[in-house]
Amino acid sequence: MRRISLQFAALLSMLFLFSFSCEDHVVPETPEILPVVSTRPMQVSGTGKLHFKMAFENLGNVQIASYGIVYSVGFFDLNINSTKIPTINFIKQDFLGDPGLGELSHSEAAAPEGFYAIYYRAFAMLGSGEVVYGNTMEFNPDLGGRAVLEVFGTPNINMPYNTGYVFKNLGNKNIVEYGLVYSYNTAVTQAINPMPTVADHKRATNAQTSPPVKDLIRGVNLQIAESAINELYVRSYVIYADQTVDYGKFTAHIKK
Repeated sequence: MRRISLQFAALLSMLFLFSFSCEDHVVPETPEILPVVSTRPMQVSGTGKLHFKMAFENLGNVQIASYGIVYSVGFFDLNINSTKIPTINFIKQDFLGDPGLGELSHSEAAAPEGFYAIYYRAFAMLGSGEVVYGNTMEFNPDLGGRAVLEVFGTPNINMPYNTGYVFKNLGNKNIVEYGLVYSYNTAVTQAINPMPTVADHKRATNAQTSPPVKDLIRGVNLQIAESAINELYVRSYVIYADQTVDYGKFTAHIKK
């Protein structure tokens, strides 16, 4: 009986040592390392192509299905949706070739017309469907220091005639006045200016008493006495200290 007990104890000891030995040699899983991407300054080429650049700072150890640049365009027509933080739900420019460390570039997309800004950032889509993004950058075409002020919202054909405007770029010229100019008629037979100027009707704001603020939407009620009109054109304007006048690139229009 004592011999059996000793054999049983020895068996238990062997099982314990075997279990400990197995646990001691478990190979740990390799931690998942995601790639790191960064956005580099873009250019518009002489042929009118968007020349994007990005870089892989670290390739990680996961599958990279695609990579490139996502971007959103800020058009003068503010009714067209845009964002300062683009995702793959906006415009996506895939780069060609295998991903590699260092700077990569790609030129394919044509430069859009009528824009004041392009917001863009690098991306890498993983095999799992997850997306890694880089820093966001902004490209502005050379406007000669002029401000970007555009009308926002088309008024109704009936009173009240509410609309608005927003500065998208303040430029570097001294602004003395800004606001909206508009022309309208109450009958089809009446003349109307499709490109209104300060010689038509205007709602003016003095830049000294109310300095322009970027991205701030200001509501405006157009001073039209008639309760209903036939047609209306509205666009923004800026007057600088040298008395030059800039008009918005987009004109809001409504007709009965």
